[in-house]
Amino acid sequence: MISKILMIASGKSAKQFYDYPYRERGWKIIALNNVWQYLDVNDFDLLIHAADVRPKHIPSDKRYMFNGPPYMERWGGSDKAGRGVVITSAYYVFEKFEPEIMGFLGCDMNYTPDSDTGNTCIYGIGNDIKIKKISDPDRILKYMKDPDYFNKVWKLFEEQTKCEAYNFSDDPDTRLPLKQVNPEDIDRDE
Repeated sequence: MISKILMIASGKSAKQFYDYPYRERGWKIIALNNVWQYLDVNDFDLLIHAADVRPKHIPSDKRYMFNGPPYMERWGGSDKAGRGVVITSAYYVFEKFEPEIMGFLGCDMNYTPDSDTGNTCIYGIGNDIKIKKISDPDRILKYMKDPDYFNKVWKLFEEQTKCEAYNFSDDPDTRLPLKQVNPEDIDRDE
């Protein structure tokens, strides 16, 4: 069991990763999807990615590719427990490591383009926006037809797992419905 895990995706708030000494404070770092394009391979312990993500330079023992995770059925299936890489990865990480606390960075689901570059994430324009012309969370909301979907999904995650989940992003336009805090506010010494 690992008590503290940081989940980091490729939203713009991922840049805050270097503002706090996660490793020195005992956090296990889980990278999601395309954030490997921003982080050094030594910055994270495991990369969880979808089949359309191709991180060739990441050693195979540091990555896990999922294609519709079967373990979600234990939590009520993806229609109930959630869709998208952040929530499905959170359930996978909970099962694998049983953390007491999970912090999230770069998971804001805010794809507003930068005014100067047009970038929607830390590595440029998001892969889903380039290929499908819509971000994955927006596609999920359109498919699920429930504007409160993400609130319900994260509430269910916290109820089912009894894991404290926090948003470490300072993005004022975050759509990740977790309490926004600084990691030092909830960090616990091991």
